Amino acid sequence: MTDQATYTPPKIWTWDKESGGRFANINRPISGATHEKELPVGEHPFQLYSLATPNGVKVTILFEELLELGHKGAEYDAWLINIGEGNQFGSGFVAINPNSKIPALLDRSGPAPIRIFESGAILVHLAEKFGAFLPADPAERAEALSWLFWQMGSAPYLGGGFGHFYAYAPEKFEYPINRFAMEVKRQLDVLDKRLAESEYLGGDVYTVADIATWPWYGALAKGLIYEAGEFLQVQEYKNVQRWTDQIAMRPAVKRGRMVNRAVGDPASQLRERHDASDFLTRHRTSLPLSADNRRSKADHDTAIRCRSALERTHERSFGFGQSHTLIDGHEAVRADKEVAPGTIVGLGERIEPHLLDGRIHMVGREKEDRGRARQRRVTLTACIDMCRADKAAVFEAVTQRFVDCAKDRGIACEID
Repeated sequence: MTDQATYTPPKIWTWDKESGGRFANINRPISGATHEKELPVGEHPFQLYSLATPNGVKVTILFEELLELGHKGAEYDAWLINIGEGNQFGSGFVAINPNSKIPALLDRSGPAPIRIFESGAILVHLAEKFGAFLPADPAERAEALSWLFWQMGSAPYLGGGFGHFYAYAPEKFEYPINRFAMEVKRQLDVLDKRLAESEYLGGDVYTVADIATWPWYGALAKGLIYEAGEFLQVQEYKNVQRWTDQIAMRPAVKRGRMVNRAVGDPASQLRERHDASDFLTRHRTSLPLSADNRRSKADHDTAIRCRSALERTHERSFGFGQSHTLIDGHEAVRADKEVAPGTIVGLGERIEPHLLDGRIHMVGREKEDRGRARQRRVTLTACIDMCRADKAAVFEAVTQRFVDCAKDRGIACEID
């Protein structure tokens, strides 16, 4: 042990100064609202108020997984709660979660709204509601729930214990760092041994146990939190690494971890999510595709983009078809220059997100019909910004613009 000043606790603790550390400005010994602020409400059955911390990512991953399975009733609005600025202490948020922690969920799918707080409770609520990611078999369900609540009980030692003293505390002290490093290493060993005998934590199938654990321990295994990968020698846990990589490849996981993210690479951020098209139009240069919408580069060779002369009245977009899947269904390079209205852009070029906002976006794919040499067919999908005009009229205008552009290139058009 190194020499450190001994602290003698007073007989009665009093809050007379900030505790110090990264989150000192939001830590306090009392609960409740500090200010009046109502929460925004969107149009979907579920209203999520969160931030892309590991606890927040659990819920957005589950929502995206449910949508991936085709549960349309799982559509959600995800609103950003900036905990660094104290948004969680607003009266509206406290009404949903009196503990003032993200995530918090309002389920409006029934006759009366239901509030759910604590990430584990939210995962169980959604899994039971949609009958997904939580096995029906009693033994399998018990195993999945056991690992889910293992995570809920273990993560505070990782985050509030190790993470705080290793990365956030104003001073480094040997005893707490050693104490919590030992516990985190033990937890990684528990996971590694379980995953040596089972593909997923609950057994042979992917469940809420994996969805809850991956944002914490998957990130730790890759050295993405606390800059502690080398210190903890995380690469030694081979089964945890295998499990982490396997889950990271899921398209819904790739989307879910972007939602409510406000730090890091701008390409990884989707500060709010209100529609599937937001992954294209809001601060994104890449989109993980759902299994149903994945397409090969050979299936679509051109993209068309037109400016809209129509005035927007809303930020969000409504979609025709799956335009976002056509734009980013393959590896592409960045397009750093402005593209004129009506220009046909090769899919080898990146369409920048800031060039998409506020416009009509048109995407086409061009291919030869089987048995018809040299005759090309173009199909169209479009994502059109909300405007005062009637949607049908807008789509008709966009379709005509697409046809005109294609004819200029000598391409026969067939509109899907």
